[in-house]
Amino acid sequence: MKKLLMVTNAPICPVINGSRKRMYNLVKLLEKAGFEVQIVISNDRVGYMSTKEQMPNKVHFFDSDRKKPYLAVKRGELREKLPIKALRLYPIPYMIDDMFPNGLDDFVAKLHSREHFDYVMVEYVFMSKALTKLGKEVTKIIDTHDILADRAYMYYDIGVKPKTFYTNKHQERKGLLRADIILAIQKDERRYFAKQVRNRRRVLTIGNYFETAEHTEVKQNRKVLFVGSNNDPNREALQYYLNDIWKKVKKRVPEAEFLIAGDVSNSVEASELYTKVGYVDDLTDVYDEARVVVNPMLSGTGLPIKSIEAMAYGKAMVMTESGARGLYREGKEPKAFLLAHNTDEFIDKLVLLLTDDEKVAGVQKCCRKFVTRYNERIFQAIVRGIKKS
Repeated sequence: MKKLLMVTNAPICPVINGSRKRMYNLVKLLEKAGFEVQIVISNDRVGYMSTKEQMPNKVHFFDSDRKKPYLAVKRGELREKLPIKALRLYPIPYMIDDMFPNGLDDFVAKLHSREHFDYVMVEYVFMSKALTKLGKEVTKIIDTHDILADRAYMYYDIGVKPKTFYTNKHQERKGLLRADIILAIQKDERRYFAKQVRNRRRVLTIGNYFETAEHTEVKQNRKVLFVGSNNDPNREALQYYLNDIWKKVKKRVPEAEFLIAGDVSNSVEASELYTKVGYVDDLTDVYDEARVVVNPMLSGTGLPIKSIEAMAYGKAMVMTESGARGLYREGKEPKAFLLAHNTDEFIDKLVLLLTDDEKVAGVQKCCRKFVTRYNERIFQAIVRGIKKS
């Protein structure tokens, strides 16, 4: 059995956001493909303990001194001081190793000398330094999650400063070239990363794997669900939905109800217009309760994990183009969900799913087929692209 080490600076459990769902499901998929997977988590001891308790894998913990390079600290201070208008001109990108835990590269190399891994995979390109002290006997992999070059502008467009890592293309390329294999979360990003490394590395499309529901009945209610963690793109999407869509839908379908699940519900005050479900460990019952799921995202990169997850539960969805990125071909209307190209279309298509049982049943049937085929492509990419490398 091939041995693979996954290295992450964030815990996997509790599975409270998209990136953790990505890692959790990727571990399960790798095991299904016949890998023995071990995990290294850095700095978050509580998250490490939670992951160790909830996953059967061998989990290692690395605690760095948390010191940052002098220039990284100064760049961070500048980002705090400068207004968005100035940062648009020069966003002061992170250098590729600015967030890397000191000494983790040595820890991974020492662990490899004891465990003899066939593969080492890091989560996000800013963790790529963990690959630099491994020999040629190890296949080095970066699971990118997102394009991080020039990502700051996505946040500036909605009037906020990013609280997470972003960089420029030069620094991103430097990190990518440390790997033998690069995992992109969807096809558009695969093409981007292949261009970034000038086709000098193998780039595979590995989306998010979710087990599909056996059968989903059409719910005889008018409940609409939005699920999200409490980050800027999700808050922007929720505000757009509440301000521009939901009130108009309620006028046409007065008995309609709106449920907000996940930590994004903490971003809005209580209201008679919706129900705040909040964070729950297991979303099964929440999805089961809803007739329709929406993804009104206006910005973002990577793959909208919430969309794949909802379809895996067999739910009919209405999505914006951003909410469906990587899931449909440009110019072709999808059958597995309803795609809204503008606000009026979103309203009309949501009303359709709230009032037409036959339409919901048809979309649900198509979405289950979509996710089944999607999962098979991911599995084959793992087997052919990674295991046989």
